[in-house]
Amino acid sequence: MSSAKIADEIQEALKDFPKEHLRHCFIVCDGFDVNATDLAQSLSLHVNEISITGGVAGDANRFAKTGTMFNGKTKKNQIVIVGFYGALHITSGFSTGWTEFGAERRVTRSFKNTVYELDHEPALDIYERYLGEQAQELPSSGLRFPLSIRKTADDYPIIRTLLGINRDDHSLTFAGDMPEASFARLMKTNIDSLLESTQERISLLKNQHKKNKGLCLVVSCVGRRLVLDQISEEELELLAAELGSGFNISGFYSYGEFASSKLQGCQLHNQTSTITLISEDE
Repeated sequence: MSSAKIADEIQEALKDFPKEHLRHCFIVCDGFDVNATDLAQSLSLHVNEISITGGVAGDANRFAKTGTMFNGKTKKNQIVIVGFYGALHITSGFSTGWTEFGAERRVTRSFKNTVYELDHEPALDIYERYLGEQAQELPSSGLRFPLSIRKTADDYPIIRTLLGINRDDHSLTFAGDMPEASFARLMKTNIDSLLESTQERISLLKNQHKKNKGLCLVVSCVGRRLVLDQISEEELELLAAELGSGFNISGFYSYGEFASSKLQGCQLHNQTSTITLISEDE
């Protein structure tokens, strides 16, 4: 779906969303046929006065097909927006837990979310060199080694997840746009770092939220799920323990997460755990 098509779709969909009393938008989109970076930018343009969270539909590490459901029907190439209205108290944020390593490189040739060259060297060759034996398992093993991206040296980095490889042209496809001339570094993590990051974030959000019951929506990247593996339930247990029995928790594993802030608007993130707390004002 092109940038112009996404903008038109969002503008058309929002006609059914009265702005009065609209408190939050939760977004879900197809994982392959929708450019999630363009979607985030369009949402910032049209819905910049309220908070936004959500995610990109995922297919575990199969990378075969994804879809979204609306009115009981699942379709590809579809964007679903859920609006929350009324006297609601909403707090949202995201955790990462990933650290950069290795040399910082420049994206010297790319188009949209496909990177052809890093420092004028084929992008796939660099990944295979760093991953060693794990390169045989690409693209799934690449979920454990995302890239941090900064458009300029002064920008805050955003994490980008590897989704696919092309051995013919030695390119890499990521779950978000990779602008040419941006700065890139490989990232890694471990179980303790992910769980500690989640613990710190939910504790901060709960203190900000100041409510003891409600709904907790969690969208966590499939890359985190692969790293946590059999103890992935511990991340949910941390959330449940911190929130208490008054909150119901729901969500899914994604290929990308949407989160908004007052400074940057809505952005597409990867390898994060995005948390939204929703409670009724009393």
